[in-house]
Amino acid sequence: MKKNHKPTGRQFWESYVELHCHQPSSTILEVNVGADDPTLLQLPEALTFASKIAKKKKFNTLVEIENDIRLYGQNHLAERKYFFKK
Repeated sequence: MKKNHKPTGRQFWESYVELHCHQPSSTILEVNVGADDPTLLQLPEALTFASKIAKKKKFNTLVEIENDIRLYGQNHLAERKYFFKK
């Protein structure tokens, strides 16, 4: 599966970017957030960013934060998944 790590519309001052949202079931939403620096994904601001995306889609409760931060190399964004429920 090929992933697109070049999101459109991202400005240089933005620390986080929404890579994609996936709804594996009717009550769970998976928000995949990317950042240039993997340590940024450990900060509370990353959770706030993911929460805003989830709230727009009417998912208000945080269920889980993925423990692992995925790194694909120097020219790709680091990724972390956040899970929300209605």
